[in-house]
Amino acid sequence: MQHEPKQPGEATSEGLTDPPPPHQDAQDKVRLKDGKDMYRRVNTPSTAPPASSSSERLAVVTSSSAPVSTTSTTSSDCRTVSLHDAAHNSALFGTGTNVVVTSKYTTFSFLPKFLFESFCKVANLFFLVVSILQTIKPISNTYGVPTNAPTLLFVICIDAIFAIMEDLRRHQSDDAANSATCHVVVDKNTVADRLWSHVKVGDVLQIRNREVIPADVLILSVEEPDPNVPSGICYVETKSLDGETNLKLRQALPATMGSLRHTADLLKLEGTVLCETPNPYINKFAGNMDVTVDGQAWPREPLSIKNVLLRGCTLRNTDWVYALVLNTGSDTKIMQSASSAPTKWSDVMITLNKCIGILCIGLVVLCSVAATVFVTWQNQIAREAWYLHGTIAANKVVLETTGDAIQTWFIMCFYYFLLLYQVIPISLYVSLTTVKFLQAMFMAWDLKMYHAESDTPAIVRTMALNEELGQISYIFSDKTGTLTCNVMDFRKCSINGVSYGSGLTEIGRAALKRAGQPIPPEPQADPTVKSIPYVNFVDPALDAAMRRDGDDSIALQRQKCHQFFEHLAVCHTVIPEKLDSGEIRLSASSPDEQALVAGAQYMGYTFESRSVGKAMLDVAGVGKKSYEILEVLEFNSTRKRMSVVVRLPTNELMLYTKGADMMIYARLHPSSKALEAITSQHMEQYADDGLRTLALAVKSLDESWFATWSAKYRAASGSIDELDKRKHGQPNAIDTLMEEMESDLTLIGATAIEDKLQRGVPECLSSLSAALIKVWMLTGDKEETAINIGYACALLDNAIVQVVINMDNCPTADAIRDKLAAAADAFHAKQGQDRYALVIDGEALEVALKPDMKHDLLGLAQHCVAVICCRVSPAQKAEMVMLIRDHLPEAR
Repeated sequence: MQHEPKQPGEATSEGLTDPPPPHQDAQDKVRLKDGKDMYRRVNTPSTAPPASSSSERLAVVTSSSAPVSTTSTTSSDCRTVSLHDAAHNSALFGTGTNVVVTSKYTTFSFLPKFLFESFCKVANLFFLVVSILQTIKPISNTYGVPTNAPTLLFVICIDAIFAIMEDLRRHQSDDAANSATCHVVVDKNTVADRLWSHVKVGDVLQIRNREVIPADVLILSVEEPDPNVPSGICYVETKSLDGETNLKLRQALPATMGSLRHTADLLKLEGTVLCETPNPYINKFAGNMDVTVDGQAWPREPLSIKNVLLRGCTLRNTDWVYALVLNTGSDTKIMQSASSAPTKWSDVMITLNKCIGILCIGLVVLCSVAATVFVTWQNQIAREAWYLHGTIAANKVVLETTGDAIQTWFIMCFYYFLLLYQVIPISLYVSLTTVKFLQAMFMAWDLKMYHAESDTPAIVRTMALNEELGQISYIFSDKTGTLTCNVMDFRKCSINGVSYGSGLTEIGRAALKRAGQPIPPEPQADPTVKSIPYVNFVDPALDAAMRRDGDDSIALQRQKCHQFFEHLAVCHTVIPEKLDSGEIRLSASSPDEQALVAGAQYMGYTFESRSVGKAMLDVAGVGKKSYEILEVLEFNSTRKRMSVVVRLPTNELMLYTKGADMMIYARLHPSSKALEAITSQHMEQYADDGLRTLALAVKSLDESWFATWSAKYRAASGSIDELDKRKHGQPNAIDTLMEEMESDLTLIGATAIEDKLQRGVPECLSSLSAALIKVWMLTGDKEETAINIGYACALLDNAIVQVVINMDNCPTADAIRDKLAAAADAFHAKQGQDRYALVIDGEALEVALKPDMKHDLLGLAQHCVAVICCRVSPAQKAEMVMLIRDHLPEAR
């Protein structure tokens, strides 16, 4: 890949132009069209560079690769990092450090912060007041000695010990991170090991495979499989940032990717980076770089998030990367998005504070009454009491009031307060803390909560919340990865109306057992065939159908079978990772894709490698074949499908699409309706066995039509207005063009994947049900699959009355409301003697969650022992949780 240097003012490959000339208004900001700042500026006075001349400008680069308009910003809104200019970087960022602190306390801050938190507890504050009052001799009943102070000090010391023990783990984690080593280029040609804490802005790092990134860095060069054709591609795992375990693709700067093969090659580089100020947005980065490579100038090279490796990520599948440090320590995106350790209060502690507050108020009222009675007695009653009169006239009054009655009232009020303060036990909090500490120890020692495979015991990170576990009344659970293992196996498929694959799933066997039918034996795989992870497929008929030298009478079926598995091997976002053992491991955004690609490999279509716009397959009996990936229409929870536009080795232009059956069927060409009916029957059978299903379709594309469509799509993808509309769910050109592409599809078949239940799930759910904890399963699976899984994991049984609501049996809002009301009335009519379960699909749930129907849904759901929501989106899952949280405040 050759890259020519650009001249100033020339458009970049991303459709960007150079910044406007220096005379433009110096107050310009990086703004979107609606006038809002593109990034929230984070004040970092210790590391922010001073304002320089207004001639230094930052060309804003969005993460999109399509053309966008370019605006400018003053240098006060950006950072300037120089390559090989330590003096310049030290002057700007010399006070910055790569040390990170996530702990709650330090040696100096512990005492004030801990004392503040301690005296937020009403009991501690109460006894502090008592100790102070005991030192005032006119009201003290301890001769001015604060006898409660030692006890209060002991209680606070016990709390301090527990707080130190909890925060010590954070300090140990910080020390491990700050003392880790990385490889820094010194003197421009030598690599030396250095602690993470010593890394500075402007350093050049050599990051090696499977090492964690120590700072936010700009990729300069990577190890290339073919140095003559540099691509600059490396892979990174970002699970510490976003929780996703799939690998992400990153790319080196085009100007430098082919120039750095060895450390000494860094001598050829000179340059300056202008980039955004520190912010917490992990999916955005804007900046540019003026770089000179071996005397050749590359002005205003645009930078995006694809050119940056963020702290905390792990380099994968790449031998080494040279990178320039842009942000360190608290300026990195992972630390910008982190929050300080909060002080957590359980419901018991909050209730306890309220109770002690009420007791304090009662004590004050009691002391006030006692002081009032004393003053009244002394000034009125005692003066007239006959039994206090002496026998001598001069001594008739033995008590005489002296001084101010109001002053006496206050003195006696505090005096009684010190006499009666024991109504609140000083050991209350320390007793609770000790109990929680012992609970945490027993939880960690509990063998039933110990995971032997990973040698992981139960870990109590915040023992202040132990009792919250005992107050749970509702559990909202996803299916995949929670009830199931989230390890998918390719089990069955339907190709051109023929179903392939044999054997029963765990859920299918449970269904037969429940129906009292015999369970057939499992078919045995051919021992001569090499087993492949994530594949549990047995059917000699498919092998015969795909044999290239087979019977010509099934030539059409053979063609469809090969197209089917070619589709599986190409239409995905899987990244192959080469392990040290030489084995290829598939890294996928979801285990479904991993299983589908493994299934294609099992049938002879092995996905080997991916580069920019290319996918390489090794086809059994044919050899290596290269596929050009022209566009990828991504999967999301709204679209429920993904597509790729691919140029086949035969130069044919095709669209490969896969997704949920209801999404694919709605976009089929009328000629596929007959095949749709047969495939639907197969998918229903797969769903009854608890298998996860996807439909596959294809479409042949015309070259000129695709060229026109591609130009429109790239323009729409680069439009800030269209991106903003799409983000907020409004009609937009991007979705319209996707719909235009994914129309008139030709159905070729469907896949079925098994996700086995985790061990012990039925017993666990039975125990939760016995404890009167209601379990709601929220899943994206089909209704039949969800119900069968409910039976398999003991969420449902034959004694439970099932209320099934979908758009087939309740096509209107009134029908849904009537069925919900009828079921709720039947439950109340039997005074709750019958157990009810609600099964509702996503379309019906969308109607039931409308404001005027929420109470009807809640009226039945809150009385059900189980609720199963199928075909629901992530947004609907969140709405179901909020339904209970907002309308049943007592629920936990």
